[in-house]
Amino acid sequence: MSSNALRQEAPAPKEELLTVDDLFERYRGLVPKRTIDYWRYTKKGPPFIKIGRRVLYPLAGVIAWERKRMIHSDLVNKLLP
Repeated sequence: MSSNALRQEAPAPKEELLTVDDLFERYRGLVPKRTIDYWRYTKKGPPFIKIGRRVLYPLAGVIAWERKRMIHSDLVNKLLP
């Protein structure tokens, strides 16, 4: 066995990608698709990947974006490290 074969990295786990419709469903329809489009246009929404005409949102990026916008009460802030 060659040393190059030992150095090969394991394939990266497939990252889940969400469509605009998936993101709309994630927010239970409370955020209109036009708002999601506006967030993307103004670059205020979750990170996205554009492949041709298709727009995809990495789930990890969506979760990180949501966490940055989470508002905690004072009690929760005292309990969090």
